[in-house]
Amino acid sequence: MDFQRMVAVGNAGILAMTTDALGSDRPGHTPTEDGLTGKFEEALKDCKGRFLVTTYSSNVARLNQVIEAAEKMKRKVCFVGRSLIKVSELAYRMGYLKMEDTTAIEIDQLKNFPAPDFQQRVRQLFHQDNFSTDLSQWQSCLPS
Repeated sequence: MDFQRMVAVGNAGILAMTTDALGSDRPGHTPTEDGLTGKFEEALKDCKGRFLVTTYSSNVARLNQVIEAAEKMKRKVCFVGRSLIKVSELAYRMGYLKMEDTTAIEIDQLKNFPAPDFQQRVRQLFHQDNFSTDLSQWQSCLPS
């Protein structure tokens, strides 16, 4: 980081600078997220049962990407966690979260949808490059 430049900008009268750039201190290029909705769609096509996505609750743009993909694939969305529920409800009321009225379901409705086959998905994910397909280290977090 160029702290001297930051001081110079501050001395020039700039009161504050805000930014959101996770990993900006690492050199290199980060690809755009434009194609992420399509990646979610591809993954949903192959997924039998529930499809789990984690994200920061404040990332409404990511929520919209997941919702768009889910709606195209005729899937439901369930927000889990106090912050995520709160942010999604507020963003929806304010018009920032774009989804059909029937897309979101409550957590108690999840039992009506098939559970994912975690072992199969972990095998698919880790059967690439140099990753091991030995699932013994994952057994404690997989359904029995």
